[in-house]
Amino acid sequence: MFGGVALGAFWEIYEFLVDNIFGGSLAGPMQNGLEDTMLDMMFVLAGSIIVAIIGVFYFRHHRKEDIVGSLNGDNALRSLTNTGEK
Repeated sequence: MFGGVALGAFWEIYEFLVDNIFGGSLAGPMQNGLEDTMLDMMFVLAGSIIVAIIGVFYFRHHRKEDIVGSLNGDNALRSLTNTGEK
């Protein structure tokens, strides 16, 4: 959750620097004031909270070994080797 908020903060700093150093991007100014920045940060926080909640439920219902095995392709390998066998 903190990583998402930190990335959002870095993005807002980037927008600020682009607007102040270069006068905006090719599409115009990146920031339209304090309200724009605050809305961006609130949506980043809300999205981070939602992803954190989903992550908690996911990790509570899946064992560590199953998650690592699916990343290594163990489930795909098992399904290929066990076709038609019981």
